[in-house]
Amino acid sequence: MDKDYASLRLGGEDAAARWLGISPDVYSEWPSILHPLMTDRVYAAVFRKEIAKALGLGPKQYFADPRNEYVLEGLIERIAIASVTAHLMRYVPPEYTRAPSGYGTAAVEPDPSTRRTRRRRHNSEDLSENM
Repeated sequence: MDKDYASLRLGGEDAAARWLGISPDVYSEWPSILHPLMTDRVYAAVFRKEIAKALGLGPKQYFADPRNEYVLEGLIERIAIASVTAHLMRYVPPEYTRAPSGYGTAAVEPDPSTRRTRRRRHNSEDLSENM
């Protein structure tokens, strides 16, 4: 990864140093092509920045929460909302929908021609032939 790209993703050199947890002087000494370990640190910093952005937190608020209580609370809240929304948006075929009760409408009975019948495992003729 290029250092310029890392700086761009993290909002400039000073912001990159802040999100990486190092001083701007140390960040300015990093090489232009980053070592894989440095690249991993940049990816982790981008992840932290995106989570903070999604939760409406700045770097000071994010790093002032050492046990990540704000982050966990926000993530759990968003996951719960997404789960409920996905459940409500689930497609229900029209043949399974019913009119809400209490509106004076009777429940619709299924069409008898589409009713499934139980199959017998064997009939009496098959049993008598085998014996």
